[in-house]
Amino acid sequence: MQSTSSQSRESSPPSRPLARGQACMPCRWRKIRCDGVRPSCGQCTGSQETRECRYGDANTSHASNLQKTVTQLQARLRLLEQGESTTVQSTVLLHDPYSDNSPSYTTPPSQSRSASVDTNSDWPSPDICAILTDTFFQHVQCLPWFLHEGRHRQALTLPDNNPGRPIAALDAAVLLWGSILSSNTSPNFPAVHSETLLDYASSQVGLVNASGQQAIQIIQARLLLAIHFLDTCRVLEGRAHLAAATSLAFRLRLHKIRSSPSSSSLPNATFLDPMTIPLLPDPQDAVEEGERIRAFWTVFCFSRTHAVMFGQYSLVLDSESEERRIDTPWPLNMNLYDQDQMPQDLQSTGTLCRFFHGIRSGWPWENDMLSYLSKASALFERTARFDAVQQRDPTATDPTTSLTEFASLDQRTDELEAQLAPLTAGPAQGLHLAQSLVLTGRIQLHSSFAEQSPISRAKCLGAARAIWNVSVATRVETFVFLDPVIGWIWAAACRVLMSEVALLRAQPARSALPGTTTEAELVQTLDGILALMSALVTASSSMNFHLSRVEQERVVLC
Repeated sequence: MQSTSSQSRESSPPSRPLARGQACMPCRWRKIRCDGVRPSCGQCTGSQETRECRYGDANTSHASNLQKTVTQLQARLRLLEQGESTTVQSTVLLHDPYSDNSPSYTTPPSQSRSASVDTNSDWPSPDICAILTDTFFQHVQCLPWFLHEGRHRQALTLPDNNPGRPIAALDAAVLLWGSILSSNTSPNFPAVHSETLLDYASSQVGLVNASGQQAIQIIQARLLLAIHFLDTCRVLEGRAHLAAATSLAFRLRLHKIRSSPSSSSLPNATFLDPMTIPLLPDPQDAVEEGERIRAFWTVFCFSRTHAVMFGQYSLVLDSESEERRIDTPWPLNMNLYDQDQMPQDLQSTGTLCRFFHGIRSGWPWENDMLSYLSKASALFERTARFDAVQQRDPTATDPTTSLTEFASLDQRTDELEAQLAPLTAGPAQGLHLAQSLVLTGRIQLHSSFAEQSPISRAKCLGAARAIWNVSVATRVETFVFLDPVIGWIWAAACRVLMSEVALLRAQPARSALPGTTTEAELVQTLDGILALMSALVTASSSMNFHLSRVEQERVVLC
């Protein structure tokens, strides 16, 4: 009995507050009252965190700990200013200032990839990195990649401290996607810690100076990170990377490549000295210029399509004003830049405006897949904007102006669809995405008039069925990756089909249209799209999101 009461008195909290410096380290760090019980106080025992309860020197004050941290940070800054060594021993690591022990984890130094492998067991080995890089480039056509593959591979062979080597964020982003694509194509491939690669790429992409060729690599890295975050439904992070890539592309004036002499930057105000990003130096050769041209149009496609998906305005505007006008010529295939096929004296003005006005440039390279995707993305966004105005307030614009814009967009859509129809060569993923964007643009253009106009209703239904037919024809189920916007497009096609089925049931007399299919055929197409979406949900969180939304709406139809 006496022993039990003695143990109770020993573990019970003191009746008065502890003296300064007597609390355990976790309680001091969290700024909460500590009962001083050892070996573990009441706060740490009841906490769900895994932090160990430990007691330090009572004579060490909070100010002393802070001073210790400041000293470590100053040493780290001096090391960065002098240039980091490639040896791990010279690296100053930051850790918990209240810990008396060595750091419980390490992170790869920001500049040395060899050190990354040595200091982090989760980092892939050099052999695995080589396999992941090969896998990435085997399937690169399904991703927003615009750099020259040969030059990028050659740069990877340079030493870590060589300025010509790709930036760390881009290197990690390529490995990240290599691991994702490997898991999709080779289930027995050794497990790779993708989160380590993702965290490293995300942390490094903002640490590089946006100047010279490294600025183009920043855009590339951010696009790869953006599409990963959007596909995994981490929308805020994905949109942040996309917005940063888009903003940087415009700040570098990639929309003004080969612009006519009249297009110049705005002069600085007399009394103001705005902070600006240094402009890119002149490209060293045709390939470097081609990378910049393809960088802009890749950003353009990504920004336009995903702005529609999230119901937002795109940061890439096709304004008629000189400063915002897109003058960069349509992109060539990278092989043509390699062969220096772009005329040296070519100048371009209003590339996108001329397209919407139906003016063909006559350039022989307009059949490049990125060029088709750029035009399809432009129509996709413009028809969505037109539909939004009609849904919000049709009387807000002049009827004649609206009719003229409608007719122009409808004609551009028909023309681009006709150009895409006979294509069989080239990346199947790009062709499928371009055709799907054009068909969805037709749905957006005619959806506001479908209830009143049998022609618009028939065009919406025809486009929805064509989206399914294109997916079947290109064998989309064999693709290793689908752009997240495809799930949104398939969901839109499903809604058109469900709307038509509901109309057939409610008003059979009104539903007679030339070429209209039966309800059973519509349901069969609908079920086919839903089955395709179901087969892809395991590899895409965004596809799973769109499928769940459509299935909820399908319940009402049944």
